[in-house]
Amino acid sequence: MFFTLFALLFPWLCLSLFVFRSQRVALGIQRFWGSIILLLGGIPFTTKWEERPKRGQAYVVCCNHASYLDIILPFCFWPFHFHFLAKKEHAEAPFFGLLFRTMHIPIDRSNPMKAAKALERAEADLRDGITIFVFPEGTISPNAPDMLPFKNGAFKLAIDAQVPIIPVTFANSWRILPDYRKSKRSGTLGLARVFIHKPIETKSMTDDNINELRNLIYQKIDSSLER
Repeated sequence: MFFTLFALLFPWLCLSLFVFRSQRVALGIQRFWGSIILLLGGIPFTTKWEERPKRGQAYVVCCNHASYLDIILPFCFWPFHFHFLAKKEHAEAPFFGLLFRTMHIPIDRSNPMKAAKALERAEADLRDGITIFVFPEGTISPNAPDMLPFKNGAFKLAIDAQVPIIPVTFANSWRILPDYRKSKRSGTLGLARVFIHKPIETKSMTDDNINELRNLIYQKIDSSLER
């Protein structure tokens, strides 16, 4: 379903991005794509907001990563314009990669110079009011729901841009749609639960606060995981 629907929508995504040059239309198509996948897959979801985001305010949103479902759900629950900041492998995939690197932001963590440029692009988006979604683990955890250690990029980005950072917990996506390459679990029917925690302000924070902020976000996300 993931790839079939993407193939059907690919021409329209290309038109929106390369002809009409409208990322908002492209994002609308991606929202439709995500909603149809969940509908056809029989995966309802529910969200619990500790505080609703403000229109016009950019955020860095940090999520745990335990399933491919985590990539689909943000299109269905986040109400405003956003981009993913994610590993460069997404930008190298046939067809999908073209659209990913045009609209979203690939980051090559193995190359410090390229990684810095990706963070600069993300900071420019934040200044334009576009929220950035990040999986600070860097990849799907093979021991989900237990998380991998968080990398520092998302927290440095939020501090440098002085924007609030929102922890998001995909509480049970690992149970509904596990990564078959990394887990011996089989998927199960169920209600996908998403917890959107209260934004944490980074104003007055500096690079000296990165470790403290990273640990706080980790604890917030971990506290809502279903085990």
